[in-house]
Amino acid sequence: MTLGEKLSKLRKENNYTQEQLADVLGVSRQAISKWESNITYPETDKLIRISELFHCSLDYLLKETEEIYNKNQYNEAGILSLGLLSLGLLSFGLFALGILSAGSISLGVFSAGSISLGIISLGAIAIGDFSVGALAVGKYFALGDNARAMIALGDSEAAGNVFQKIGVFSAQDIVAVKQLLDTIVPTYLSWAKEIIKLFL
Repeated sequence: MTLGEKLSKLRKENNYTQEQLADVLGVSRQAISKWESNITYPETDKLIRISELFHCSLDYLLKETEEIYNKNQYNEAGILSLGLLSLGLLSFGLFALGILSAGSISLGVFSAGSISLGIISLGAIAIGDFSVGALAVGKYFALGDNARAMIALGDSEAAGNVFQKIGVFSAQDIVAVKQLLDTIVPTYLSWAKEIIKLFL
């Protein structure tokens, strides 16, 4: 794949017209057209700006190989972030940090992963205000094999200072837990409490 083909592909994937890309790079629309047609090539400073704009390496742009472009392979940040280390509103990766995050180690408002930390955490080891996992440690609510929180519901162990239950819980237990959640959870976390109540 040539530089021109790659540039055209990146421009279209990122929803730029030739004119919009030209404005961003400070060149004419005709220059973009010539670059994409492989008639001329961008100057070095423009290539660097293109790689920054489209989050790709200069190697990817300059080597005429069919290598697969993966801007999210290593580190990524943005609204949607994928990578080994990802930071964004929606983050997915080995280490993920975001509003909604999923990864081996995950930190976010809603987090899921082998080890997750967040307001609402799901994972093998889940730590947060509301946690669900094999080892669930929560401030207000924990559900799992081993659960520790104010309200703890565990399969084999439960340590709760307001309510605790080991094993299967009945309809009355669910009603009691919902009432306790209404009592102990502060108003600024009422949205999270309501999400947890939906799954009880």
